[in-house]
Amino acid sequence: MKSSIKIILAVLFLASPFLAIAQEEEAAEDNFVYATYFYCDPAGEEAADALVESLWKPAYDAAVEAGTIGNWGYYSHHTGGQWRRLQWYSAHSIAELLNAQTAVGEAMDEAAGDDDNDAFGDACTRHDDYIWQVTNGSVLTVENVGTASISTYHVCSLAKSDRADEIVATEYAPMLNGYVEDGSLTSWGWLSHRIGGKIRRIQTMTATDMPALLAATAKIFPAMGQVESGDEFDNICTSHTDYLWNIVH
Repeated sequence: MKSSIKIILAVLFLASPFLAIAQEEEAAEDNFVYATYFYCDPAGEEAADALVESLWKPAYDAAVEAGTIGNWGYYSHHTGGQWRRLQWYSAHSIAELLNAQTAVGEAMDEAAGDDDNDAFGDACTRHDDYIWQVTNGSVLTVENVGTASISTYHVCSLAKSDRADEIVATEYAPMLNGYVEDGSLTSWGWLSHRIGGKIRRIQTMTATDMPALLAATAKIFPAMGQVESGDEFDNICTSHTDYLWNIVH
């Protein structure tokens, strides 16, 4: 078990050269997300998920209860690219995210004791890490999250990403808030890149279940294509990848 925890923690040291830059900007920000996207062998996923249930979930739930993190989630792949599992948690600063990762890892090591069960590390041997800033969206709670999520991962111009955020705030947000209000969605979010790979922005949407999510996106995506600045947005964020996720925890 300890080796899989160390895999997750190792990236924090790789990120350290960027933290001074990020921390200069984070004072005025409210919510950040540390997300780890895992590449897994499907044959071992059931055992990996069982370990998350028995060991990870109590540790992350306790961290929420203690106020160390704001919330957390664990998703399984439904449809999309090569990522098979997603684990995320939130806090009010990048420093809090990194401190929480250490604290939760130590709690899991203590709970595991001498148990050498490393089913997660055996099944999920590679991962990508991102730190995101939540820049728009509705309030996501345990009560309203539902069981299905779609994430659209955008590759955008670094120089023009802020303009994409403006388009989301002025044209997409009112529309998406309306879909939350009428119950088509349970939540939506817009997250901006702080540390990680080439993906610059994420749009997320959740619904009560997968059929409800697919019905909602059948209305939402065509409507988003009709907004006044839609072409401008597409010229800034020129490619994307969609994932459907099952919300496990």
